[in-house]
Amino acid sequence: MISKEVLQKSMDAYKNSTGIDVYAINPVGDVLYQTSYNYEFCRYFKKLVGDNYCRKLQIESGYRAESFGESYIFSCFGGLVHWSAPVVINKVMVAILVAGPVLMIQPDDIMLDDMAKKYGLNSQQLDLLKQFLKSIPVFIPERIRYLSELLLMVSEHISSEEMFQLKAKREFYESQARIAEEIQEIKYENTFFYYPFEKERQLVRLVKSGEKIAAKALLNELLGHIFFKSGGNFEYMKARALELVVILSRAAVEGGADLEMIFDLNLKYFQDVGAISDVDELCYWLVKVLDKFTESIYNIGQSKNTIIYKAIDYIKKNYKKGLTLEEVARYVYLSPNYFSKLFKEEVGMSYTDYLNKLRVEESKKYLMRLDLNILDVALMVGFQDQSYFTRVFKKYEGISPGQFRKMSWGNI
Repeated sequence: MISKEVLQKSMDAYKNSTGIDVYAINPVGDVLYQTSYNYEFCRYFKKLVGDNYCRKLQIESGYRAESFGESYIFSCFGGLVHWSAPVVINKVMVAILVAGPVLMIQPDDIMLDDMAKKYGLNSQQLDLLKQFLKSIPVFIPERIRYLSELLLMVSEHISSEEMFQLKAKREFYESQARIAEEIQEIKYENTFFYYPFEKERQLVRLVKSGEKIAAKALLNELLGHIFFKSGGNFEYMKARALELVVILSRAAVEGGADLEMIFDLNLKYFQDVGAISDVDELCYWLVKVLDKFTESIYNIGQSKNTIIYKAIDYIKKNYKKGLTLEEVARYVYLSPNYFSKLFKEEVGMSYTDYLNKLRVEESKKYLMRLDLNILDVALMVGFQDQSYFTRVFKKYEGISPGQFRKMSWGNI
């Protein structure tokens, strides 16, 4: 199931930032949502030849994009350029995003004559189509490629956001149910006259050892006591929740988590709590705080191989971006200096060398495409300029990217 709200918000953001219309269809062609669509050419062309042509092509483009794992650029039967990206949830394509239309070149008589022969159009119909074509923007291929990559990012966001919201909703209600059970137990055992400080100390020990599940269960018990004793005073609940944040953060640092990272998290949490307006939200927020602190300890306790495996997986998924060592270190909850040392020990090369070798290796498949120039390839794999890409490529391969392209095509 796809969230209509997330879908619409993401598509509107794409339209408002690029000026390009986008619409979503399900795998059988039903329209789920579309931004404002004011292209007379498309409406008139569909009236002349039928809408089935367009819809089948859009569905096919979605399946091709899914199979390639990237956005798919295609021309419709009217000669206009579109691009599509799949929305995949639980390995199933639930929607297809289609953006456009644009033109790569200014329309000419040859294009219209071909259209007339193919669809049996008369001169009056052609004149109208020619008039309507003037409203279609003309983009260079490079811009279309970047717009298509951006659409893929939007589709990936919709997919991940949908799963995140479902998971968050389930965790939220599970958390509320557990706290309600704790309150009932407090009433039953008549233990509401005192606050169990010994359980607070036990919680600290669990956090320091990275025992997430047991720590969460104990936190629910403490929250039950806090909420029961508050008498409905929400400001009292928030104050006690902040006390717990300080206790949890101190436990995380004592357990080996990076001090600077924990300090940054604390600062963020103290700012976030001001926007919380009800008990349920406060409770869920505090449980997520606990998750973050225990994860920081858990990662320290993992084997070095596991940490580096997670880091390498993250690098492979994000190497096309301006990925820094600091960002990857944060992802695995380590300080940059320790992560840099650990990475070199386990992988046998520095983080920078590994990232550059990965980018060079990925660039080879793009260099086989003659429609991409060297700068295009450099940008696609994460290098910021062509000269640096050339130096790095030559360092690892012994030849320049241009020479590699010539040699590769010479062997075909």
